[in-house]
Amino acid sequence: MTKSFRILHTTIRAASMLLLATPLAIAQEPAEAVLDAQAKPLSQEAAAPQETEAPQEATAPMDATAAPLSPAASAPVTWRTFQWTIVKTPFQMKYSRRGLELQTNDGRHTSRIRWRLQVRGSKPFDAAPRRVSQFGESDQDHLIMRRARFKVEGRLFGPLVNYKFEHDLVAGKTIDLYFDFQLKPWLKIRAGQWKSHFSQERVISSGSQQFAERSIVNREFTADRQSGAMLYGRLKPGTLADSSYFFEILGGSGINSVYQADSPMFVSRYQWNVFGREPEFFSSDLEGAEKPEAFIGISALRNRSRFTRFSTSGGGQLDGFAAGASNQYALTQVNVEFLLKYRGLSIQNENHWKNIRDSVKLTDTSMRGGYAQAGYFPHQVWTPFPKEVELAYRYAFVDSRLGVPDDVRQEHTVALNVFLEGHSNKFTIEAGRLSLARAGMSDIPDFRYRIQWDVHY
Repeated sequence: MTKSFRILHTTIRAASMLLLATPLAIAQEPAEAVLDAQAKPLSQEAAAPQETEAPQEATAPMDATAAPLSPAASAPVTWRTFQWTIVKTPFQMKYSRRGLELQTNDGRHTSRIRWRLQVRGSKPFDAAPRRVSQFGESDQDHLIMRRARFKVEGRLFGPLVNYKFEHDLVAGKTIDLYFDFQLKPWLKIRAGQWKSHFSQERVISSGSQQFAERSIVNREFTADRQSGAMLYGRLKPGTLADSSYFFEILGGSGINSVYQADSPMFVSRYQWNVFGREPEFFSSDLEGAEKPEAFIGISALRNRSRFTRFSTSGGGQLDGFAAGASNQYALTQVNVEFLLKYRGLSIQNENHWKNIRDSVKLTDTSMRGGYAQAGYFPHQVWTPFPKEVELAYRYAFVDSRLGVPDDVRQEHTVALNVFLEGHSNKFTIEAGRLSLARAGMSDIPDFRYRIQWDVHY
């Protein structure tokens, strides 16, 4: 593993230095230009000679003392072809809309480097109101950099090991770092920190959602990111019994947290892939699947900690719960969900139940929530309609105290998505009605409007 980390570390350093050397070259050549690892230098002045001795740290083959080019320079800028050597293994590099991709010539080690930005405007608020006092009170327009991420992912030693690293530039912290060991299609192991597979809405990246943000259900019921280990795989692919399973043993204290629980968080998930195909975890049927893809999943969670909810910020408390002592709250949760994609139509649904046992006050609180959403590309039935445009609708509800009035929240949201390059470059425009039920009285409504641009590069 020391050698693997050395390869990964040196690859990232080499890519970062080369990025500084290539902006002018990109203007001269197409984005798909590839540095041919086997190509010879164009001239003695065009590239540094290749080293054939012991492995060295990769350095950018450019003159560090050369003066910067003036905008008025008349000499043409040419694309140089370099040969790099890392641990005696030449590698190739290319840039495309998928990001900066690096690969050794034998294909055993790869890295893909990507950046992501998400800019959002909202009116008159962004976060959904939850209490009576919050409805109708906010009148502040927002224009924010909602997310900015740096990602590196790839494989080591051929198909044996996959890895992912993701850093949140807005919050200034690492949010994903894990390794997948691909032993068999039916037996894989993950170790590190990632989003628990308890619910598909949370597993689906915020950059692959059908709306500007996840539903009001997510805050109350997600297990979010945790550190730990996972055993998972796919059984009987292509048959009527085609299914996927996930069993996670997690820290149970949230993201980037030291273990603070009496017992780990246990999450188990079984997913039946109805038509013998395993749908990917992203919203919208961008490809217009000619054959239906669907799954029905059931998940269960148990945890004991000081927290009643989890988010990218870590462990926290739901409304009405005080900061907990160590292992004060015992959580038991169940989720049943569904996904279907077929010829431009996508349907997604979750149904949650949650119980919180307070070992200090000796009380039990039961909650329920769920959502259903659907999207469709009208171009599938009316060709004059732009094929990049999707229309979507979502309904969601949260009953945070079963049997107690005045606490049922609902969401109705409609959205229009324009996919310029799939989920890698898209605009979302949405309007939503959020409401809070009151016993014997009409609901308290509020309205929210958002526009968002999400881009990966």
